[in-house]
Amino acid sequence: MILGWYGLSGTNRTAEQLSYFLSGGVGGAALLACGLALLISYEHVADRESMARLVERLDRLEFGLASEFDALRADLNGRRHSTGV
Repeated sequence: MILGWYGLSGTNRTAEQLSYFLSGGVGGAALLACGLALLISYEHVADRESMARLVERLDRLEFGLASEFDALRADLNGRRHSTGV
């Protein structure tokens, strides 16, 4: 884009400016758009990976808490039966 602007600034003729604009300006804008699309795609993949890790951690936490509650329920049931309640 800078080269296109530099070439465009050296002439006053519209026909010459148009060729610099098309080669430098539009081409540079297309490259910027491709780069932006790649960046957004990378961020999307990174977000999905971090969400998958978070879901995995939550699943492990839920499984751990479930076993803790099962142990507590068994302990309370054992106490209830031993006291005759």
